[in-house]
Amino acid sequence: MKTMIISDIHGYSNNLKKVLDIFYKEGCKKLIILGDLLSPGSDYEEVKKLLNNFKFSLLCMKGNNDNYIYPGELDFNIIDDYINIKLDSNNTYITHGHRYNRYNINLVEKDILITGH
Repeated sequence: MKTMIISDIHGYSNNLKKVLDIFYKEGCKKLIILGDLLSPGSDYEEVKKLLNNFKFSLLCMKGNNDNYIYPGELDFNIIDDYINIKLDSNNTYITHGHRYNRYNINLVEKDILITGH
C-alpha cells in the first residue's frame, strides 16, 4: 500500500491542496501526518475540512503547535507522543519530534524513525 508522509501543515490550505493532489496522482492509500496541523496559518478551517475528508486513511501525530486543538474539533484522532508500526517488516517509530526523537527512543539496527518538526 502506497503511503504518503507529511508534516508541519501549520494551517496553510494552499500547500496542503498541492500535497493532496500529489497524493491522488501517485495513487496513495494512506496519509501519515507528523503533526503541527493548524497553527499559525490563517486557513485552519479549510485545513480541518480537507483533513476530515481523509479520516479513514489518516494516521496523525500531535505536534507541539497542536495543544490547543479541542476534543471533537476534528473527525479523527491525533496520537500523542509516538507510535510504533511495521513498515516492510521494520519497526517504524513515527512522531513529531519535539518530545521523542533519536535520543530517547531505543532504536536497534533496521529500526526506522520518522519525525517532523
